[in-house]
Amino acid sequence: MAGGPYAVIFAGSVAIVTGVLAYFYRHIETPIERQMAIFVTLAAMMTVIPSLRWYIVFLYLPVITLLYTWSGGRGRRLFLAGGVLLSVTVSAEAVVEALAGLPGPLSDLGYVLGGSAVIPLYGIGLMVLGCVWHKRSLPSTNHESP
Repeated sequence: MAGGPYAVIFAGSVAIVTGVLAYFYRHIETPIERQMAIFVTLAAMMTVIPSLRWYIVFLYLPVITLLYTWSGGRGRRLFLAGGVLLSVTVSAEAVVEALAGLPGPLSDLGYVLGGSAVIPLYGIGLMVLGCVWHKRSLPSTNHESP
C-alpha cells in the first residue's frame, strides 16, 4: 500500500472529520450554531493538517465568541474544560514522565494517552465534544437524522 499506515490514519481522520463537519453544517439557523460550525472547522484544520502549536491562536476568536454567547449547560462545561487543556503548554514527553509514577495499568494508560497526542489536542477534542453535546441537546427536531 502506497504511504503505509500513515495514509490509512490520514484517510481515517479525514473521514471522521468530514462527518463531524457535515453534522455541524447541516443546520446552522442560530448564531450559536454558526459559531460552533466555525470553531469546529478551524479545529478540524488543526487536527488533520500537520501544523505548529502556535497555529492554535486561530482558535481563540471563535472560542471567545462562543464563551461570550453560550449560556450554561453541560456542553459549555465540557467546552470550558477543553479550553483549559487547550491552554496547557506541557510537552507530551513531560506528561509521560509525570504519569510514569502511577500504578501499573494507570501508568500504561498514561503512556498511551500522553504519547499519542499533546494535551491541547485533547482539549480541542473535548471542546468539539462539548459543541456536539450542546447541538444534540437543542430542542429542535432539525438535528435528527433523515
